[in-house]
Amino acid sequence: MKIFTIIQARLNSTRLPKKVLLPFRDDKNVLEFLVDRLKKVSPIIATVDNANEIIKIAKENNLKYFVGDENNVLERFYKCAINFGAKPGDIIVRICSDSPFLTSNIVENMIEEYQKCNCDYIVNPVTCGTPKGLNVEVFSFECLKKAYLNCDNEFCKEHVTPWIKENCKIKEISAKYEFDNELTLDTKEDYERLKKVNL
Repeated sequence: MKIFTIIQARLNSTRLPKKVLLPFRDDKNVLEFLVDRLKKVSPIIATVDNANEIIKIAKENNLKYFVGDENNVLERFYKCAINFGAKPGDIIVRICSDSPFLTSNIVENMIEEYQKCNCDYIVNPVTCGTPKGLNVEVFSFECLKKAYLNCDNEFCKEHVTPWIKENCKIKEISAKYEFDNELTLDTKEDYERLKKVNL
């Protein structure tokens, strides 16, 4: 069994273009800051054409990366996993690049919970006490493949896991964090606020 931790990253965000390249902390931009916090779980970057700055970050950090479809993120995830040798029995971890405060410990804890549960997919959702931006999705390669082969609408292709949540056995993991504000980067206001967060 192998674990594939995949960060989806692109530059063409509608509300805040190139947000993952914004200067953030410790002389790192947002994506570099996230990558540094996740190095223990060997992340793979799944990016798109014309994202040369993201590819440069991957190379500078000795990370594997994959270039795929910008709009069909489900296909990008599936082909990224296949490209690096994912097979039945393997585990996929989905990370969004606009969540700079995620850590290897959070990811490892979620993988451990997945391995203990009799399910195909787990998440630590906002509804169970997790601040938006510390959410991690863990699911089987088999479910990812089924989603790729069966998804027939743009929404589930863009968001990766809706088909899985509808058709596979899922479990939501409760968590309690002292910090209860949103920690995801979506707007200029988010950026100014997150730069002041000490996590």
